Amino acid sequence: MTAQELLGWLSAPRAGRGVRIAGGAEEWELREYPRIARSARRVAAALIAEGVRAGDVVCVLMPTGFEALAAFFGVWVAGATPCLISPPAFTAEQDYAAHVAAVLAQAAPRLTVTSPELAPVTARAMAEAGLDGAPWPLREADTEAAQVAPGELALLQFTSGSSGAPRGARVTWANLAANIALIKDWLDWSDGDVTASWLPLYHDMGLIGCLLTPVTAQCDLWLMRPSQFIREPLRWLECMAFARHTAAPPFALDYLARRVRPEQLAELDLSGWRNLIVGAELIDPVVLENFARLTERAGFRRNAYRTAYGLAEATLAVTAHCGEQAPRAVRPDVATLRAGKPVSIKQWYRLGEAQPTERAGWVVGCGQPRNGFTVRILDEEGRRLPEGHLGEIAVTGPSVVDGYHAGRAGGSTRFAGAELRTGDAGFQYGGELFVLGRMGDSLKVRGRSVYVEDLEAAVAQETGLAHNRFAVVSAPTAGGARVALLAESAPGAWVETARRALAARLGQDVAVTVISGRSGLIARTTSGKPRRALLSALLGSGLPDGARVLAPEREGRGGRMILSEDQLQRITEQTLEQVGAAPDWAVVLEGSIAEGFGNPSSDIDFLLIVEEDGELPTMPSILFVDGRRVEVRTRTTGQIAAQFAQLRAKAGRRVSALHEDLLNRCQRLLGSHVLRGDELVARVKEMLPAAEFAGVMTRWWSHYARQSARQAVALGALGQHEEAAAWARSALVQAVKAWAAGRGETYLEPKWLSMQLERIGDEQVAARYWALASAGSGQRYLDDCVRLVADLGVSGCTGGVGQLSVERVAGVTTWQTGDRVHVVRDKRDVFALGSAAGRLWRSIVFGRTLPDTLAAAHGVDEPGELVADFLRLGLIRLAWRGGGTVCPALPLGAPAGPISPPPSRVRPSVRLQGAEVADERAVELVPLPANRFGAAAMNLMWSNVLIENVIEDLSGAVARGQWRVAQLSAHRVVLVCARGLLSAYGVNPLPPDSEVVRGLRLLPEEVEPIRALAAAIDTSVLDSAQRARQVLAELERLVELTRTATGSLVFPSSFDSVQAWEQTLAIGYDWLRLGAYLDADLPIDEARDLLSSGGRQPHVA
Repeated sequence: MTAQELLGWLSAPRAGRGVRIAGGAEEWELREYPRIARSARRVAAALIAEGVRAGDVVCVLMPTGFEALAAFFGVWVAGATPCLISPPAFTAEQDYAAHVAAVLAQAAPRLTVTSPELAPVTARAMAEAGLDGAPWPLREADTEAAQVAPGELALLQFTSGSSGAPRGARVTWANLAANIALIKDWLDWSDGDVTASWLPLYHDMGLIGCLLTPVTAQCDLWLMRPSQFIREPLRWLECMAFARHTAAPPFALDYLARRVRPEQLAELDLSGWRNLIVGAELIDPVVLENFARLTERAGFRRNAYRTAYGLAEATLAVTAHCGEQAPRAVRPDVATLRAGKPVSIKQWYRLGEAQPTERAGWVVGCGQPRNGFTVRILDEEGRRLPEGHLGEIAVTGPSVVDGYHAGRAGGSTRFAGAELRTGDAGFQYGGELFVLGRMGDSLKVRGRSVYVEDLEAAVAQETGLAHNRFAVVSAPTAGGARVALLAESAPGAWVETARRALAARLGQDVAVTVISGRSGLIARTTSGKPRRALLSALLGSGLPDGARVLAPEREGRGGRMILSEDQLQRITEQTLEQVGAAPDWAVVLEGSIAEGFGNPSSDIDFLLIVEEDGELPTMPSILFVDGRRVEVRTRTTGQIAAQFAQLRAKAGRRVSALHEDLLNRCQRLLGSHVLRGDELVARVKEMLPAAEFAGVMTRWWSHYARQSARQAVALGALGQHEEAAAWARSALVQAVKAWAAGRGETYLEPKWLSMQLERIGDEQVAARYWALASAGSGQRYLDDCVRLVADLGVSGCTGGVGQLSVERVAGVTTWQTGDRVHVVRDKRDVFALGSAAGRLWRSIVFGRTLPDTLAAAHGVDEPGELVADFLRLGLIRLAWRGGGTVCPALPLGAPAGPISPPPSRVRPSVRLQGAEVADERAVELVPLPANRFGAAAMNLMWSNVLIENVIEDLSGAVARGQWRVAQLSAHRVVLVCARGLLSAYGVNPLPPDSEVVRGLRLLPEEVEPIRALAAAIDTSVLDSAQRARQVLAELERLVELTRTATGSLVFPSSFDSVQAWEQTLAIGYDWLRLGAYLDADLPIDEARDLLSSGGRQPHVA
């Protein structure tokens, strides 16, 4: 395979195949290869116009998406060398900018391509790197560029930086072609094979293994963003029902096995899944077994595992397990793990066979080299060691690059001529490579090498901590060997379990330090590996902010309670005597007193637990014991297990679905003080480890802190400063609660937050919080609040008001009659907008940013106030870029929903031109249900049509002396006017015709003159021309008064001309459309014809 073959598809793309990128929910967007290639050629034309030439480096900093593909392949078409840089993820901006600056300084790109949302941090990084110019926003030219002869390098691929600063590996076209050929050989690739991936494109396994391999072959690819995998891991599995190949690091399989339940795979067929490449970090066979057990019922086979070894300096792939058998795992004798010495293998087995009882200390094989690659194991002097000896892995082959960009020297990974010395420790057994870890990440214990990756596997196995939530670091001190276990988890039972696991493998000669901290404690590379060298250096200079060393034994909660153990036992005994509890029931003290809070007025809350599967009452019994109010609740272990399962299920799907009552029940039990039945209570609490619950609470509070902060940002931009400040303070409380939960303080009620902060002991955080928590307003105050919320670890709330967009609300529609704008909510409520409010509503373009929405409100004073009204009423919603709808809630309050204001007091409710309002800025709720409003409005409109018709009939009868006909026509005019007036005041259904005139007595006193006139005319006798003239004059007066009262003076003389009739139809059509939408009864059958004709006469072309 040559450069021309890799680039050929861009000039001759194949239709019918392409790339699908995941959208929201179950949506996927497909772009076939001709369209992708066309975009790339247009981007190339724009790049060339900017001065990009063959061989230039172009850095691309964009999230996964079609724009990123257009940028990458556009660089290829322009003959230049792309260098993908990771977008920010779970990293402080200053640290991320520093990382990007380090890459840019080495790459020295001609251009740095980025997306609008990443332009500010990219500009900062460029400045730190000393680069001139500004980020280049991706754009396509109007013309397409022809393929430019490429330079030497196909890629500039930066290492992840796990062992130091990132370095740019120079990947030539020959390197890339050879590695793609090797991967296809591993996978037994066939034309038409489908690939699926969620891996980041800047990572070698995501870029080369899962993007370039299928794309250069023009095969179908299903692509997700990493964040989508984290939110919806099942979605990746669903892709594998039709895809054949994919890749993932072990931590992802571990994460998926924890998040996905077997019943979710019931309808999934994975029997066609041929290859799952597993690599990028040490492979734990327990993780592979757990994943296989989850998926095997759906058809996944263990021989699909392609356990692999590779690194960026070899382009990607070096070795992989291939063949029909499942991968093999071996258990070396740890006493023989000495550099340069033979390794003794105590046991081995293949995945799927009966697992040995000893589950720690196993290493999975990564296959043999092939296709011109060789692997050697070297001693410390660089001499080759025999098979079975432990040493450094060295690689040669057609994909090994010739060095680092800009002459950068290597570190533990370095080049010795054509050979790559990897800095990784391993051995060969049966011709297969087994990798133990980085040589710099090991320590000597009584002459043997202990690798931190092995220690991490043991900790994960013993404690159940997720692999991506902790790291073990070798941190030697002047006093001797030391390892530090850093965990992004609240303290819990896992701490002592981890100590025991480490001591069992290190003995007493190595000190163990356990450090707990919030998310972000562990510095990681862009591919998620711990940056151990950096962590070790940081530990030498002190703890990171927010981290704390956990003492071997924690102080019990009981020592801090306001009641002594003797008092509690006495109250317990008296309580049990009153409720008649059985001797085998366990008793715990829950609530504020058990947590170490409370005061002399606090209730005593007992929970009685019985070991059975049935149900006991939820409602508490209230007693008074020893002068105190005592609440007694009961639960069975079955109820508690169901409660914990419900929490896990909801937290696994969407943490916002968790109700505070469920969280509170779980927290009170986990934080309880045992009074009876220690063993039973211990078993119950083990069902939901405290660390797991603390993680859920951190996510839950963070979610609502994020939403409240976004709401505060929005309201501040809308000029609602007091309301914005209130939401900002709400966000502060929620963010501090999330931060505290990450430190083991999970008690829900915020009223004891001051004591929780005292117990945590971080004076800086407490001081910042209290400085903002009491009062404040204005933009600076909001900025300070949001900054603290972000500093406490809540992501997705910075970036300013430009992150917000105005979006449509389902079930909200707009209907205009005349100049009046009506907004209907859920077919139940109708809001009438004044002229200024209506102009603003009509100017809103959904999907536009909030600042642009306000700027587009020409001629409307203070548009922010009106937009805020629309938001409160639920007529619009706000969305945060990449973060969905803003849905805030006060601490321990229900999410803020749309309000329904008091109904409008303006009368009448319905006028011909629309509902009446008080002023031009009004947004008023019509005092009628929506369907009644629609029906009344249609009746009012139809009454005006009938008035015209009946008056014409009356005039004709009078002219011909047809007095009985005239008498009936006059009565009909009165009747129709009364019907219109009743409709205007919201009377619907209307009374029968015989009661309509008398029904005017239902209306307010203000219409009494109209009622009296109508009654007088209705009893008049038309028997002469003179009397007819008098009645006609009275009727004209009645019609005028009625139309004035109902806003119908503008109604056209419907039967005077074609134009007047068409105007009548237009008015009628507006009201009929609204009425039909609201499911109101149509006034006459002809109304359906008018609707179907679009408001036009049905027989006129």
